Amino acid sequence: MDCVYFYDHLVIFRKIDYIELKLKKEVQGYDLGSQASENTLNLVSQLLTEALKDRVSLVCPIRVCIKGKKDLHGLGLKYIGQLTHAILTKGPPSNTPAGNEFRQFWGKKSELRRVDGDLCECVVWNGNSNVCMQIVNFILEEKLHLSSNVNVSKPWYHILPNRLDPFISLHRRNRKVNLVAASPLRLIRAMDKLRALLRGLNDKLPLNITGILPLSSAFRDTSVFPPILSFPMANQSHHGIKKSYFQTVKWLLRKACFPVFPLYARTSIPNRNFTIKRT
Repeated sequence: MDCVYFYDHLVIFRKIDYIELKLKKEVQGYDLGSQASENTLNLVSQLLTEALKDRVSLVCPIRVCIKGKKDLHGLGLKYIGQLTHAILTKGPPSNTPAGNEFRQFWGKKSELRRVDGDLCECVVWNGNSNVCMQIVNFILEEKLHLSSNVNVSKPWYHILPNRLDPFISLHRRNRKVNLVAASPLRLIRAMDKLRALLRGLNDKLPLNITGILPLSSAFRDTSVFPPILSFPMANQSHHGIKKSYFQTVKWLLRKACFPVFPLYARTSIPNRNFTIKRT
């Protein structure tokens, strides 16, 4: 299976050779061996597993195959659920051996917080950005010092599941007026009415319509921009736009949810294509 579809979060390294050289300098006494790329990814994945525990179920080295180019090395993260995006990383109580290890691992990022009456070592993340991305960047920058030069771009980048959120929030439908989106239940009810109407015309059609099958993703509640509950002309007049009848028809076709009409086959009609067109 393609790692892009299997993992929830990908960390892709642009130049694995550069990261190998940096790790040889930063991690004293660690021999990368003959398989330097794999050992480098294993070392980074161990640190990320420690930092992302209780947030991800898997941190695994991966290779992203690109046609005609060299494979890209990276790490794949498998999210657990809502705990993945919690802004608080709760550590052990302070002034304990476990608390000291926690503070030593997180460094200046660790701070004291009172949680359930206990004074604990904690790390607080920014809630306006992906928390796992912040943790990965912290480990690579602060623990491994992979991007110390601010004038040079980071030697890694993220592939996140929420990268389309800014694009969705800037859609014109969300900017202009608050319109009610058509729910899948309303669409299915409308399709049932259309099915009953068309099947009532079977005695007047050359071929019987046996049913209607939905094709659009809006019926499955997976459409990014679902249809809206509004009349086309009312929506256009709201913005002061006057359009011709032909433009209105194009607007309807662009916003339509397309179904499939299964037809009942009849051997008594030889010209099937002509009969389908008439139906």
